Amino acid sequence: MLNDERGIIKWRPFDSVISGNKVVKELLKERSKIKRPILSEEQENNLEQKLVIAFYTNSEVKVAYFNNGKINNFQDQIKKID
Repeated sequence: MLNDERGIIKWRPFDSVISGNKVVKELLKERSKIKRPILSEEQENNLEQKLVIAFYTNSEVKVAYFNNGKINNFQDQIKKID
């Protein structure tokens, strides 16, 4: 019985390190988030123009969008303007 108790106690510090790693990863993830960029009216109009031109010419566009503290990117054709 003494052996079993020592074995459990011996491994407890590693349990705290593992859960500590999870906390550190979450903190780093939160710190890497950025604020939502604010576009001027001119920038918005310019983007809208480019999207409309790409729609009518069936061109592919590269789009960067903000989601949950990150800038995500994708490339595709515009199929519909709503």
